Amino acid sequence: CAVILAVGVARAGDTQSGPTGGGASPHPLMQLLADELSYSMEHLKAEDGTKPYYLNYTAYDEQKSVIGTSLGGILAMVMAVSMPGAIASAVLNDIGPDIEPRGMARLIAYLRDDRPQPDWAAAARHLRQTLPDLPVHGEEGWLTFARNTYREGDDGRLHFDWDPALIKPLLRGATTTTGLWPVFRALRGVPVLAVRGAKSDVLGAATFARMAEELPGLARISVPGVGHVPDLAQADTLEAIHALLARA
Repeated sequence: CAVILAVGVARAGDTQSGPTGGGASPHPLMQLLADELSYSMEHLKAEDGTKPYYLNYTAYDEQKSVIGTSLGGILAMVMAVSMPGAIASAVLNDIGPDIEPRGMARLIAYLRDDRPQPDWAAAARHLRQTLPDLPVHGEEGWLTFARNTYREGDDGRLHFDWDPALIKPLLRGATTTTGLWPVFRALRGVPVLAVRGAKSDVLGAATFARMAEELPGLARISVPGVGHVPDLAQADTLEAIHALLARA
């Protein structure tokens, strides 16, 4: 069974540093998928290869396991509705059917404003100040994360490397953050693992608990000391992903 790695707004081309970037060496999740389980990797992308957030449904003619981080987790739920039977298993990384209003507001502010940076060191400092609860470690880790987040523009400055249109559906739903429970229930019948950063302001503790009630058999892991989003590198998280994919 192949695996779709559906990252949030990180550049969909860095298969070495994992869901949030943060290191020059291969990410433990990548090692687990490539070396131990030998599953194939895919990134979500448009048919023209330019925008990583649109599914080419015709490309998925077999069951796939989806590891969805943030927005990628919402895509996993949507796939379960729009492509019944296509999902073999799913990992929802710090995302759920309800999104906390404070976290939603923070994400919208982060995505909406470009905030160009003069160089890579400045970009890394800005990300470290803006996202202090990310599990990124050391100057090299933050520089790697910056390189997965920014691109050099024609003006010589560094700009966020994602499609500005990404923010439009979030703005339309900025005051409605509780409408995904029917979509979430479409995952009934397949193995699902939910991961939450214990300090997350996006996936609240109450929503995390209700997810287990709504989806019997849901496996859950809370990552201590981490906000939005966990990097899926902890030993117990990797073990849980290993077990989940083995059931797919």
